[in-house]
Amino acid sequence: MSANPIPAEYSSWNTFIVLRDMNLDRLRTILDELVSSPDDKTEKLADYYCSFMDEAAIEAKGASVLSDLLQDVTAFKVNVEHPPSFFKEMCV
Repeated sequence: MSANPIPAEYSSWNTFIVLRDMNLDRLRTILDELVSSPDDKTEKLADYYCSFMDEAAIEAKGASVLSDLLQDVTAFKVNVEHPPSFFKEMCV
């Protein structure tokens, strides 16, 4: 353990975590380079990447982007006494 201590940000440590971290670093480098000089083929990917990296915009919108979805879910009614056959099959 002393030769290979677990980094403070992890609860466990192994080669798969090392590989995952290396892969994430490489992907971030590739995407950052792509954003710095997008072309016709990569512009949509660069826009998408920038949109989820813009934390200020995400925080400003908050959960409001989910409101339509939540309304659809809350409008869904299930008759508990006579559930649809799909639910009956799951409960068997």
